[in-house]
Amino acid sequence: MFSCAPPLSRLSGSAWLARAEPGGPRRGGRPPDCAAMFVEPGAGHVNAPAPASPFSVTFRSARRGIQSSLVEPRFFCDAMLGGLARWLRAAGYDAAFEQGIDDAVLVARAGESGRVLLSSDGGIFERTPVREGRVRSLFVPRALGLSGELRFVLGAFSLPLLPPRCMTCGGALRELTKDEARAEAPPKTLSRVETFYRCEGCGKLLWRGSHWERIARVLAEAEVAARVR
Repeated sequence: MFSCAPPLSRLSGSAWLARAEPGGPRRGGRPPDCAAMFVEPGAGHVNAPAPASPFSVTFRSARRGIQSSLVEPRFFCDAMLGGLARWLRAAGYDAAFEQGIDDAVLVARAGESGRVLLSSDGGIFERTPVREGRVRSLFVPRALGLSGELRFVLGAFSLPLLPPRCMTCGGALRELTKDEARAEAPPKTLSRVETFYRCEGCGKLLWRGSHWERIARVLAEAEVAARVR
């Protein structure tokens, strides 16, 4: 999607969009059977308590299609969904992820920050704050693949594509002119790219790289597929 400027001390081009790899092997644990928001992979339905502000969510059976209304939800992906976090950022959503985070810490941080917890680990949904609905959460079925996981989450919340975020840290991107990027952009890139972006989180200088069309196509296909779930 984008490429980034290397540090000034190392002007060698590098693709910003790294391979969105899963955050590790799927762990064990049965599918959740709790009152918190989740999708049962076998039953195909969403069960959700009345959510607290700022969300307003309405669901019906996934067999008939899911209806929901949220105000740009923020997510916290568990240790096995690092790739999904990066793709959600590409789709324009704030998705936190910490490699190797302890389950108890993950649940606590999701609750404290008001983020929707995304997990493929059934054990997460047995924890009291999740089971009682105090931490909003969604079970992401295993074996979907990254594009399938993205379609699943977009469909569960009826989410449209938004302007992309930094896939490295999730920060918002601010558009820059060529003159503003001149001091950092590699000369060859500066000669062929007109618009640059600054990540307001990590400060990286970004621009649309050669693989933009492929990534944009995956995102567009995921959005269309999510609408017809």
